[in-house]
Amino acid sequence: MLLQILKKQQMNDVFEKIKALIAEKTSVNESRLGRNTRLYEDLKIEGDDAFELLESFKEKFKVDMTDFNYNEYFSGEGIDLIGAIVSIFKRKKKRLKSITIADLEKAAVNGMWTV
Repeated sequence: MLLQILKKQQMNDVFEKIKALIAEKTSVNESRLGRNTRLYEDLKIEGDDAFELLESFKEKFKVDMTDFNYNEYFSGEGIDLIGAIVSIFKRKKKRLKSITIADLEKAAVNGMWTV
C-alpha cells in the first residue's frame, strides 16, 4: 500500500515537472496541459520546437531515447514540397503517431522511451 502511494506521488511529481518544462519551452499555459494532451495535435508543437522540447526532456529526466524515431511523431517545419507533390498522386497522407504528456511521464519514470 505504501509503495503504491509513493509510486503515485512520484508520477504526480514527474507530471508536474513535465508540464512546467512544456510551458517553459512553448509558452503554453500549464492549465491547458493534462495527461491526455497531445504535443502535435493539441499544442501544435512540431519541427525544431518539438526537437528542442524532446532534447530538453531527455536531458532533464535522463531518458534513453535511442528507440525514438522523430519522423514517426512529427512533421518537419515549413512546406515539404516533394512530400506534397507525392501525396497528390498517392492520395494518402502520412499518419503520424501521437505523443501525450502521459507518454512522456511513462518514459521519464522508466528512464527510456518504450511507447
